[in-house]
Amino acid sequence: MTQSFWILAIDFGTSNTAAAHTNPLHGHVEAINLSADYRTMPSSVYVTSPDNIATGNRALELAEEDPSGFIPSPKRLVPRHTIHIKNHDIPASHAVAAVLHSVIATAAKLHDNTAPSRVILTHPEAWSDREIAVLTDAARIAGVAQGTVTTLSEPKAAAHYYSQNNHLTPGDTLAIFDIGGGTLDVAVLTAQPDGSFTVTAADGDNSIGGKTFDAMLRRWVEEQLESDNPDLAEYFSSTATHSEHQELDYSIRRAKEALSDSSTATITARAGGMSERLLITREEFEGLIAPAVDRAVALTAETLRRAKITSPHQITHLYLTGGSSRVPILQERLKDLGRVGTLDDPKTVVSQGAVVHAKRAPSTHTPATQSHPVQPEQVRSQQAHSQQVHSQHVQPQSKQVTREQRSSISTSAKKNRTSIIAAGSIVALVVVGGLAWGIMSGGSTTTSSTSTTASPTAVNTVDAAEQWDRLDPQKQATVTDEEVQRVKDSVPGAALEGLESCAFDTVEDRPDVFGAWCHFDPNGRDRSLVKSGLKPEDDIQFLFELDYDIDGSHQGYESANPQVAALSELRVSKDGTRKAFAVEDENGTFLNYQDSTNGMTIGSNSFKDIDSALAWAENIGLLD
Repeated sequence: MTQSFWILAIDFGTSNTAAAHTNPLHGHVEAINLSADYRTMPSSVYVTSPDNIATGNRALELAEEDPSGFIPSPKRLVPRHTIHIKNHDIPASHAVAAVLHSVIATAAKLHDNTAPSRVILTHPEAWSDREIAVLTDAARIAGVAQGTVTTLSEPKAAAHYYSQNNHLTPGDTLAIFDIGGGTLDVAVLTAQPDGSFTVTAADGDNSIGGKTFDAMLRRWVEEQLESDNPDLAEYFSSTATHSEHQELDYSIRRAKEALSDSSTATITARAGGMSERLLITREEFEGLIAPAVDRAVALTAETLRRAKITSPHQITHLYLTGGSSRVPILQERLKDLGRVGTLDDPKTVVSQGAVVHAKRAPSTHTPATQSHPVQPEQVRSQQAHSQQVHSQHVQPQSKQVTREQRSSISTSAKKNRTSIIAAGSIVALVVVGGLAWGIMSGGSTTTSSTSTTASPTAVNTVDAAEQWDRLDPQKQATVTDEEVQRVKDSVPGAALEGLESCAFDTVEDRPDVFGAWCHFDPNGRDRSLVKSGLKPEDDIQFLFELDYDIDGSHQGYESANPQVAALSELRVSKDGTRKAFAVEDENGTFLNYQDSTNGMTIGSNSFKDIDSALAWAENIGLLD
């Protein structure tokens, strides 16, 4: 191993990015300090213009002055392919490239500013070829020499890291529990004779991570302040500056980290000339995060079950990685599922494992000889920082859908369908709260950001009859058995995953329209894959319709709402059988989708924006 040949691996994360390389002196695998004494850097970027994208701590500083150009988690936006920000439309690959460029520049300084001979980029197991292509395109934009880039899934990289010190024979099975700042990923892998690993099951939840724990601690702090220092609580809720909020968030993160080693920690809330010190015990903290921990353990157990693991003795280890894996209660709760193992710095395990894999499987690529690409002034790595999560996470509960709830859903739907219904006729209506999650069953992390693109036939992999039997839906007398069966036959079986209870009924003031109203818990496990595209609300509403004229709807909406015509977009699948469009108006962002082969139409006003709505349709395999 010579100094001129070196390997770089980059673990581009949702919250933070880590990297590892082969040491220039002895060739050993080592993590890289990406900023000062930190082995990670924030994945955040700040877009001033398409040609001026700041990264890391500099991005955070610019966000304090003007948040309009700030992208806290570019990884979540990869499925969109295009990002609209600061009045610019930029490819998602450009935001990713800025982060990669910053990492490469830092790493190259350790190698006399020569370019890496090989670059390995890690990615979620569930990412589609299109999403991986965004990552590799970003490497090209960042100046990486053509032919030197390879990709590796994150759980496989972690498995290679752990296996270097733990002998595995072909057929041995291990599990990876990867919990970072913003996401949780669980995978079960089997060792192969050639030293590689095969993933036998994988799943994830984009609502569980270190930021989740931070948000729960933040709510505890706010409750304590309301009781102990109402003036300070009021100041934080109405007057506090961005910097004052950041200071409190930093104190909360420090306390969380301290509780991994100590039984107590102190959080300091200081703003507006007032100050309050709050003492929290590890026991209190564990009680606060219990709902998220319960969901993490349940998701892990379910992933093991899908891999046909019925006993803890069937896996050699359940390895924990990611910065949040240090939380003691997580390690304790997971012991019942397998032999828990942790090694070194969990934040850099994936990047180091990718280099280990590259050294085991030497590339036939010709080592790069080009000098390191010139770095833009604004692109540089900074110290780690965690963005606070404001969404609330609750323990999933099974509920029955009441007549009042169905009426409320129907009323909400009619508000968003007023102009569209005028353009097309509805023969039958199926209203299902949150069916979208189940369509992606069997996938993994990242939110709209981490879903697997599949064909419409591929997503319908769950036996619909069995799922309906499991739900045991109620049926009102106004709905015939024939109508019920038509609804059951029209909805893809996979779409039924994640529903808690259903009831067939007619619309309150339109007895000719019938459907199935189903309760859905957006905070439950196995529902995380598209959350980032939806509004942060517990009441997620989806409509499933039959024989709806989507072309007429689109034209009618454009005609009836000329002031928002520019905010709608129609997309058609390659074979012309599936169409979708999304619009924005005073009622929010509404998605309309139809499969003409069976007449099924999906409508929902639960999306954050048009890009999120259309990306959702693509990511779950409804559009190609």
